Amino acid sequence: MSFSLILIWIIFTIVISFKEPTDPEYLVMCLIMFYITLIFNFIKPIKMSLKITTIFISIPSVILWYIAYGYNDFLSLNPISEELFFLLLFIYFYIIIYIISEF
Repeated sequence: MSFSLILIWIIFTIVISFKEPTDPEYLVMCLIMFYITLIFNFIKPIKMSLKITTIFISIPSVILWYIAYGYNDFLSLNPISEELFFLLLFIYFYIIIYIISEF
């Protein structure tokens, strides 16, 4: 990944954290960042292997698994048991590790 694109995202994050924009301003800023990333990717495409792509995709899903586990009893009308939750989590991790190791 290019250093300039990472630097642009860091500056965007800092500006958003200090300015505290309204919802329409935030939407416009995110669309501008999406457009900058899209243009940058057209100019200088990023080549990533399937392993790296799988790892990048699994990072947000691990965060969502943690949130689901933390708020399982609080937000669910019928919370699932911890055993079933961890079974699903281990099956998910097994599939991710299988994809990474095979390709």
